[in-house]
Amino acid sequence: MQFLRPILFISALASGLHARDVQLTGICPDLIWPRQHADAAFPGYEVQIAANRNFDRPEIQARTPLNRFVAVGHCFEQGATYHWRVRSRLNPNAGWSEPQSFRVAMFDRNIITIDASHSIEDVRYAFDLARKTAPATVRLTEDVRWGCADIDIMKLYQTRDLMFDGDGHNIIVTNPANRLFHLDCCTNVVLRNFTVDYDPLPYVLCEVRSLDAGSNKMTLKSVCDAGGNGLELNDPRMLAADRTHMRQLDRSSPGAIKPRSETYIHDGKQSYLRSFVRNGELLHLIQLNPAWFKTSDFEVGDLMLRVARWNSRNILRAVKSVSLCISTVTAFASPSQFVSCIDGSALVVAHCAVLLKPGRYSSVTADCVYVRRNEIGPWVQSCEFVANGDDCMNFHSVGDPVATAVDDFSVKLKPYAVMRLDPGDKVALWTAVEGALPLRTKVVKRDVKSRVVSFADRIGTVVPDGDKKGGVTCVYNLTKNNRSFYVADNLIRNNSRFGVLLGSEFGVIENNTFERCASCALHIGVFPHEGLHVADVMVRGNRISGCGYTEDYIENGAAAIQAGAYGEKRREISLDMHRNITVTNNFISGCGPHSVRLNGCLDSVVENNFQPL
Repeated sequence: MQFLRPILFISALASGLHARDVQLTGICPDLIWPRQHADAAFPGYEVQIAANRNFDRPEIQARTPLNRFVAVGHCFEQGATYHWRVRSRLNPNAGWSEPQSFRVAMFDRNIITIDASHSIEDVRYAFDLARKTAPATVRLTEDVRWGCADIDIMKLYQTRDLMFDGDGHNIIVTNPANRLFHLDCCTNVVLRNFTVDYDPLPYVLCEVRSLDAGSNKMTLKSVCDAGGNGLELNDPRMLAADRTHMRQLDRSSPGAIKPRSETYIHDGKQSYLRSFVRNGELLHLIQLNPAWFKTSDFEVGDLMLRVARWNSRNILRAVKSVSLCISTVTAFASPSQFVSCIDGSALVVAHCAVLLKPGRYSSVTADCVYVRRNEIGPWVQSCEFVANGDDCMNFHSVGDPVATAVDDFSVKLKPYAVMRLDPGDKVALWTAVEGALPLRTKVVKRDVKSRVVSFADRIGTVVPDGDKKGGVTCVYNLTKNNRSFYVADNLIRNNSRFGVLLGSEFGVIENNTFERCASCALHIGVFPHEGLHVADVMVRGNRISGCGYTEDYIENGAAAIQAGAYGEKRREISLDMHRNITVTNNFISGCGPHSVRLNGCLDSVVENNFQPL
């Protein structure tokens, strides 16, 4: 058997669930090798890691269901060389692979310290110096308050072998539109051991004070979170946000959506009119769109969260970056996602937390972990995510609309879309309408200047972007589809939509706890332009309770775990888009009328899932 060498070196993670209780003391590898036994999706493997090539006293002897192993919880010595090997559990008589080796990076070779006395320019200089002298560590020595007029507080470009060690300190971001870290074309970067919060918070907590049925308007009063650091609805920073939406919250369970409410009251469905003072109180007037909502959908006293969301202003955002480790980081608020990785590979998020502070009703305003078009998917383990404002995790690709058809084998795409495809990539062309089967082929060549992509097979009829008669033909990259993803041992509670929204191939979701996910715990099959199909996914040993209780969820079929195929305008269609989904040994309680609902799935298995009476 031929095995690949380890593709990255990342920080070791000490054991423990809660980020604040974990100490990071070493470095560990993320090991990946070619899949064996393609006819068996999850044969399982045994992995050994040792300090010598004899493996007489292995430091690690573990099992993994994937062709991948991340040694979460084991400490390795910086600068030391280790050896590893693997064998298939399906056929152990085949023996071990030839040993491979890796050397742990010496991040502590060069340590640069920063503190509260340093300006943002000083901090950026420290990171630039660390980049030039890598491997290196930038270490925070006390709590800090950072903010700037730019979008990014810290941007790292073409940086490798660098660690930021918060050393347990707090970072307060003082501009609600700031992004803390932006990694662009980086490799082997570790961010660890700090907390991050925003002051002021990037949202407004409101209470419904009055309803006017005749004009379909509502009046809101801001309710400060603990510490009084929320914005007012008429704050210029709120009004300048890329988009806003409101959510009806459950007073009895901070962070949870009100039962039977819509998951979102979206942009365009309501608009801010004006603010005024009455009886010494600052009030805000909202116009509801009667095509979507009427005042009868609300009650005086409803708790509303008006989110100011700046697109892509993540706390930790990575683009075209490989081998990243986010560990022992706790976040309390953000203007968008907690962690995202776009057009990259091999993101590890472990022993992190997104939490509520006392008195708050929301944490981050979007997804906790967002991954798009990664070649190797994320590894998310032993984290706690509470009261985030969208899907807790979202793994998917993107369908790029065809601008025009050039000939029988070629299409022209929109700007930048052509750069997402490489010769040899496996792709699918699909028009999101009933009965239209995807055409699977591969990229033969691309021309960035002309934006023309050529394929190995005839593409047939395509519907170009701009056609108003129906679905548009999109090109989906099946190679960059987050393969070998792993989600295990996480707690996901009170998030606003799906626990995991999945549009990826080959991965395992096991031993997680999902509580009060407003839409459902696991949704397989994202909507057009977000992904095409899901294949070879194992869902096992999860505990799911109280999920799926909003109007959005009921419209989608009412199941704790569900799969579906979706066409234009997010309409569910009868088309077999997914294959080999296994849902087994999950404990499901207090959810919708169905425990598991799989539509549009071939060769799938549902067995031994338990739902008490």
